[in-house]
Amino acid sequence: NTANNLLLAAVYSTSNSVSLSVNDTMGNIWTALPTDSSSNGQVQIFYAVAKSTASNTISANQTSSAAIFGLFCSEWSGNATSGVLDVQTSANASKQTASMSSGNLTTTGSADLLYCLFADKKEGAMTIGTGFTEDEIDTGFGALSEYSKNLSAGTYSCNAGDTAASSLWLAYAAAFKAGGGSTSVASVNSTDRKSTRLN
Repeated sequence: NTANNLLLAAVYSTSNSVSLSVNDTMGNIWTALPTDSSSNGQVQIFYAVAKSTASNTISANQTSSAAIFGLFCSEWSGNATSGVLDVQTSANASKQTASMSSGNLTTTGSADLLYCLFADKKEGAMTIGTGFTEDEIDTGFGALSEYSKNLSAGTYSCNAGDTAASSLWLAYAAAFKAGGGSTSVASVNSTDRKSTRLN
């Protein structure tokens, strides 16, 4: 990681009864956004600002469960280094549908990064929403991350398609402020889905 870059960790699990957490070998301070959960599982986004330039391994953990879970990691440059979170929102399916949406959020930054996470334990193939760029995809679980960047202040939502057309999906949207310039992708790394028991 490069010092002062924004680090994002998006975690998804088939269980709504576990607690999720993220840490790394660099010792960065990770902030957890509120969990979006339903009877079908949960998703959560964590973020940190890299405190130095060094190699780094990011790990996700869940408590006392054999549930399947996964992790998407990404690094961004051009972000604010304090007060980086602008706003977030989340939603989950209220009926069976192939269209997933986080619902609207209203940003205040002049060049925000809008980061989106979708998960569906029914394991349907997912497609990115119009105007978004794919970040990562886990076809085994049914999870997708996408983004749009350099957004002026306004009202936006994260949208994507789910070929499973299920009532199990969850959606999360988080907007992060730029540091006076534009945000860009520094690197993207992910882990495979796992079935793990952590005590």
